[in-house]
Amino acid sequence: MKKRGLRKAAAGLSVSALVMMSVSPASSATTSTWAGWTDLEGESRDYTASMTLAGQPELSADVTSDSRAGSVGFISGSSTWLSEGTPVGAKYGSSRNQPYLNLRPYADSASSPSTTTYAFDSPTPKSGWSFVLGDIDADQVSISATTAEGHPATSEDLGFKDGFNYCAEGVAGKPSCSGSAEDVPRWDETTLTLTGNDQAEDTSGAAAWFEPNVPLSSLTFEFTRRSGFPVYQTWFVSQARDITGSVIDEVDGPLGGVEVTLTDADGAVLATTTSEADGSYAFPEWFATDGYVVSFTVSDGKTVVGDDSQAIDLSEEDGVADFVVRDDSDEDLDAASDEDAGSDPDADTAADSDAASDEDAGTDPDAASDEDANSDPDAATATDPDADTTSDPDTTSDQEATSDDASDPSADSAVDVAAEADSVADSDDSSAGTGSEADSMGGDDVDSDSAADSTPDPADAAGTDDGGKSADAAEGTGAHAGGTSGSDSSSSSADGARLPVTGSTGLQYSVGLGALLVATGLVLVVAVRRRRG
Repeated sequence: MKKRGLRKAAAGLSVSALVMMSVSPASSATTSTWAGWTDLEGESRDYTASMTLAGQPELSADVTSDSRAGSVGFISGSSTWLSEGTPVGAKYGSSRNQPYLNLRPYADSASSPSTTTYAFDSPTPKSGWSFVLGDIDADQVSISATTAEGHPATSEDLGFKDGFNYCAEGVAGKPSCSGSAEDVPRWDETTLTLTGNDQAEDTSGAAAWFEPNVPLSSLTFEFTRRSGFPVYQTWFVSQARDITGSVIDEVDGPLGGVEVTLTDADGAVLATTTSEADGSYAFPEWFATDGYVVSFTVSDGKTVVGDDSQAIDLSEEDGVADFVVRDDSDEDLDAASDEDAGSDPDADTAADSDAASDEDAGTDPDAASDEDANSDPDAATATDPDADTTSDPDTTSDQEATSDDASDPSADSAVDVAAEADSVADSDDSSAGTGSEADSMGGDDVDSDSAADSTPDPADAAGTDDGGKSADAAEGTGAHAGGTSGSDSSSSSADGARLPVTGSTGLQYSVGLGALLVATGLVLVVAVRRRRG
């Protein structure tokens, strides 16, 4: 049993070490990517294109627009960009040299807005991406969207973050344009409209960014001219993070070739992979959102230690899911070991009981005097007849006699019965030679009898009795008076010298308990005989 326990503990330490040593791929990091676009096709007021958000699973949208022609289409981003000094750039990085889309109104009048719609091929993640509308000055943009459940998105759903000016002086990494930090569009959360400066002047750099926090199936921008010949810009950007982990056998170490599965919150399988020879696996560059679940297939003969699936949230950091298995035979061994521990007569509970009893004996002031009386064959017969009202050494080991003395109005009679029982017990001790078990926890197991140690000596309760003390002195047994303390290692006299506690503590406990039962039985027998008499 001990070997199995050590084996189990060693296996646990090995697993901890192996998991710590199982390092995720060095490339594990947050990745920000600005959207990719296909060429704008069609003609004025009838354009189509495609936009793709980087990340796993791949997310694309079909783009349709009725914008008029004239300097519309995808711009390279080499002269106009969102720098790292802007709020969106601080999170997602600079858009320099990343393309964006330029569009115009349907016609250059306040009553002829253009409508541009992004229809996603699958719902967007509920976090980890953003869209930015720029050059909002002499114009306005109304935004609408449909959630994955088919409901109109609210202002809260659209996740307006802030307005800013990417051309303002002091913006780190800004392009060469000039703008004012006070020139920012304002957001009306009731009408879901982003409006440029109050003067409707054509300026540079006024922009705003959004981070939707619910899955969207479509997103629509309605762009309206307020003055001049305006144009507006659109960027999309997303973040991706990695999911890594390991599969370890708690005894054999890393397990290669184990199939690991990634699913979404609805249980749909997103990807599968297999662990490498070192037990590691990876799902790289998944959208930085939550709702992922990683699980693995347990091979025959193996049992999972802990959970066989783990939820992963990539909203703030990369995800890690480590798994541990063991052989079925190891589990059977542990079960058998636990069963052995439950049936072992030397189990901790028995040992703890002995330890507590030994401690009691060491602190009981009557322990030594009780043992002297038990080991002296003449202790009961030589005691002063008045001992029934003072202190009979053996009565301290008999809980029933003490209890009777405390509760029975005929206390003297009850104590006399106990004294007569002591005489019988002492005569049994004499005839048995060294086997003095009958005299209430006599012999070397007195320490294990918590009942004897914890029962107060009637002499202590009633005060010191001169008659009892003179009787003890006359006998020459060295019995201690009520206040004298004894210890496990000391001896009272040659006759009652205590032997060191040796052998199995379980055996001591059994012998002590048997002696207590025998002594109790003798007291009861004598009591019955006297009452009949």
